[in-house]
Amino acid sequence: MNFINKRNFFFIGIALVAAVLSFLVFRQQQSVQPEKQANLKERATEFEGLTVKVPGSETNSYWELKLAKMTSLDDVGRMTDISGRYFVDQKPVYVISAGQGEIHWKSRRLAFKDTVELKSEDGKRIAADVLTWDSRRKTIEAWGNVILEAENTTVKTEGLTTSTDFKKVVFSGMTKVITKRGPADG
Repeated sequence: MNFINKRNFFFIGIALVAAVLSFLVFRQQQSVQPEKQANLKERATEFEGLTVKVPGSETNSYWELKLAKMTSLDDVGRMTDISGRYFVDQKPVYVISAGQGEIHWKSRRLAFKDTVELKSEDGKRIAADVLTWDSRRKTIEAWGNVILEAENTTVKTEGLTTSTDFKKVVFSGMTKVITKRGPADG
């Protein structure tokens, strides 16, 4: 064999060894993935037909959420078919419903999605694709097809941020305001 053939043979050998090593490493990573998923499933706890109480923003306040199903894993609880109320001093202040959601246990942050509707006892209503309730920051954020109804006003917007007491509301994106007028003086 001449020098060029030996050199080509050497490079082909190195390429084959690299290919075999890559294949073995890839196979080892694939076998580790199911183990990780199995460990997550082992650590997950699943409940059906459950009522959960989550501490709220104010003193003597909490969310009481009725869930069709809840899966809790470490710091996050995942919920389905949610309906609940927010109580302050044993009086209901808000009512919520959503298809899905999450509870972040440490921060007490609630995230709802899939046909979310939040109503206050004084007649305000927010409907949105996604809504978060942050107890520590005392804020509500909603985005995606947001509708806010209050008294004689309806606001349609892409997103909003408000305090949990609705004292300050900030709209984002395209916003349309519709007001209803009383009967004309006649």
